[in-house]
Amino acid sequence: DLKPERQKGIELGADIRFYDNRLRLDATYYNQKSVDILLSQPVAQSSGFEVLYTNAGEMVNKGWEISLDGTPVRNTDFSWDIGINFSKNKNEVLALANGVDEINIETAFSSIGSYAIVGQPYGALYGSKWSRTSDGKLLIDPDTGLPIVSDERGNIGNPFPDWLMNIRNSFSYKGFTLSGLLDIRQGGDIWAGTYARLTRHGVTEITEDRNETIVIEGVLADANGESTGQANTIAVPKWQYYVNYLGDFGAAEQAVYDGSWIRLRELSLNYTFDLKNKKSLKSLSVFATGRNLWLKTDYPGVDPETSLTGSSSNVSGFDYFNNPGTKSYIFGVK
Repeated sequence: DLKPERQKGIELGADIRFYDNRLRLDATYYNQKSVDILLSQPVAQSSGFEVLYTNAGEMVNKGWEISLDGTPVRNTDFSWDIGINFSKNKNEVLALANGVDEINIETAFSSIGSYAIVGQPYGALYGSKWSRTSDGKLLIDPDTGLPIVSDERGNIGNPFPDWLMNIRNSFSYKGFTLSGLLDIRQGGDIWAGTYARLTRHGVTEITEDRNETIVIEGVLADANGESTGQANTIAVPKWQYYVNYLGDFGAAEQAVYDGSWIRLRELSLNYTFDLKNKKSLKSLSVFATGRNLWLKTDYPGVDPETSLTGSSSNVSGFDYFNNPGTKSYIFGVK
């Protein structure tokens, strides 16, 4: 009989206020273990079934949530409010079904998927990798000058960020209020499938230079796929470099990038009219708001915030021709 998933753990928190509530600190540490997680456990197909839905998994989430709010300046005409939120979570799969070390959660493509792997975060990116020497150098095919794709797949990325932070500032002067929200994400890997596919077709900016040759840094392999110790000197055409190395004809790990960002999530300006002497009108204000106005990231794909599997999915890290976030402008009278 199936049992409901259970949670057990500890949570410690503190809520501290200073200076007549002008400085506020709220901090929480948690360590929560989930047991009896419902999983699809693979079974022998000779039984007539492919999977058995059972209570099999254990997983832990631990981390911090911290909020710091303050009013550094407050007088008759002017006030400044600032709020900072910080969160850091570490997830790890502790156990799956008996005798099972990994379970496929989402097979997005033949070269990469999302897996639950014991000892790794839930939803780790798992896919094709390059063959490498023991010290991490690429093994190069002596016939083509291109890296060799390994027969074995492996963990190639953690889609969850190291930490998240947002900073909100609000400035008020007489009837004007200007507020803004900065959103920061540090870490979190994303498979840039869109970028890899477009690079393979020669329509990304990097592929403009395609008439020369390039030597891929690595070590030549022998007939058995073992290192010869000899540095690669074989030049390949740039177009082939884009197709078979940076493009999606190469190993999936080549298209995994860091998804860190800093973005101006929202900027708003509001003016409230002074209606103290007006009997028929109680309140009147006009406002202008912009959302997703600015983004700083080294991620080369569409948008590090979007995901092919959607916001309702419990896996992330897949960018494959999904729509980027929208920029919007809103004006109104209230």
